[in-house]
Amino acid sequence: MRTGLARRVLAAGLVSLVTVAGCGVRPSDVIPAGDPPSGAVAPATTITLYLVKNGRLRAVTRPRPLGRPRFEADTLALLAAGPTPSEEADGLTTDVPPEAGPFSMTAESAGHLVVTVSTPAGELSPLAVQQIVCTAAATAPGRQAQVTVVGAGQDVGPRNCPPTPHATTTKIHTLLHDPQYRVALAWQNTAYNQLPHPGFFIGNGMSTPPQPNVHLR
Repeated sequence: MRTGLARRVLAAGLVSLVTVAGCGVRPSDVIPAGDPPSGAVAPATTITLYLVKNGRLRAVTRPRPLGRPRFEADTLALLAAGPTPSEEADGLTTDVPPEAGPFSMTAESAGHLVVTVSTPAGELSPLAVQQIVCTAAATAPGRQAQVTVVGAGQDVGPRNCPPTPHATTTKIHTLLHDPQYRVALAWQNTAYNQLPHPGFFIGNGMSTPPQPNVHLR
C-alpha cells in the first residue's frame, strides 16, 4: 500500500515537472534584486481646508499648487482669501476675515499646534476659530492635534477638530446600557473585536431609544 502511495506521489511530481518545463520555466539560482527603493517621499498632491456652508463646517480639498513649496501658513491664508468661484457657486463661504492674515503656525509640543493670527483672537467668530482649528489640524500627521489660536495678546483654545456650534437635542445612555451591544461585546472578545450595531438606530432623524433595562447589583 505504501508502494502504491509512493508511486502516485512520484507520478504527480513528474507531471508538475513536465508542466513547468513545457511553460519554458527553467530552474535558476537566487537572482539579486538590489537594494530596496529609497529617497524622499513625494509630497501630498492635495490640501484640505474647512469652509462654511449653511452655518456648518465643510471640508474642501484643493490641488496643491505646483512649482513652489506649500507651508501650513499658506493653507491658512486660503481661509481668509475665501472660496473659489466654483466653491462659492456651491454655497461655500468663509468666516475668517481677510485682516486675520498673515498667519503663522508652530508646534509647541507633540499633538499641540499654535496658530498666530494678525487680529485679536477673541474677536474671531466661533465659526472662524473652528475653520482655523480644523484646517491647522488637517496639516498634522494623524490629524489629532489640539490647536490654540492666539493673536494680539488673546488666545482661544486649545481645541480639537471636529467641533460643532450646534448642541444636540438627542440624549442617549451609554452604548453599554444597550443589551445587544453588551452581548456583542462579550462574544467579540473571543475573536476579532468588531462590534455590530446596537439595538437601535443612531443617526440623523433617530428617535429616542427605549429606556435600557439594566440594573446594578
